[in-house]
Amino acid sequence: MKTGRKNTEGQSSVSTSAVIKVILGFFLVGNLLYAGIAFLTGDTSYIGEVLLKTGISVVVNIFLLLGADFCSAIENRMWKIKNYVESDLDKHYQTLKCSGGYYIYYLSVMILDLICIGFFWYWYETERESLVRSYQEGDLTYCFLVMLGFNLTSIFTFLRYNSKRVFYTRRYFCMVSFFRRETVTWSSLKKIEYCRKKKPRWVFTTMEKTIVVNSEIFYDGWSDFEEQVLDAAQEYQIHLICKN
Repeated sequence: MKTGRKNTEGQSSVSTSAVIKVILGFFLVGNLLYAGIAFLTGDTSYIGEVLLKTGISVVVNIFLLLGADFCSAIENRMWKIKNYVESDLDKHYQTLKCSGGYYIYYLSVMILDLICIGFFWYWYETERESLVRSYQEGDLTYCFLVMLGFNLTSIFTFLRYNSKRVFYTRRYFCMVSFFRRETVTWSSLKKIEYCRKKKPRWVFTTMEKTIVVNSEIFYDGWSDFEEQVLDAAQEYQIHLICKN
């Protein structure tokens, strides 16, 4: 079960700069291929339109990637400050968390919200009677329900994934969610269960409670956490059970 150290705090298996380079590469190669085929077939009328549309798509995707990185950096800083103020975590600790890529979804929903707000504001300013009539006839109900669904899903995703983290040291680990914080010392554990599934999970049992750490949520830094659990089980002689 032991694996090499990877996915440490502030690092990811694939950097954002590498992804941006791949996107730009596809954009360049794809447009060159299309232009070449267009010249060979003699139909070059759509080259400018294709270049514009793919260019906008590239700019939007790069914006989302950089925005996700920026949000992740702010989140990391806020968590660090919060832990220093509200807990006695050691100065040096490791973090188990979800991927910062979820911020791309939040930013996408925010952009859709802004586009809808701008669209309805423009409609209200130019054709107010048409907007009121469409609203009264229920033509806008589906649009509102779709956007409400996106926003509710965004809130649920944040509460399930980004609001949860596990901070751990050689002495203890601390599981934090939006509503609570649980700190457990390795020495207080009576039993550790490792469930081998498509999404593995650790189940920690003390005299008072049971804490589940699921890789479905916490997978950024999972291999480092596995090594720490195995080291703690050996050091404190904790009963370790592996289940299929």
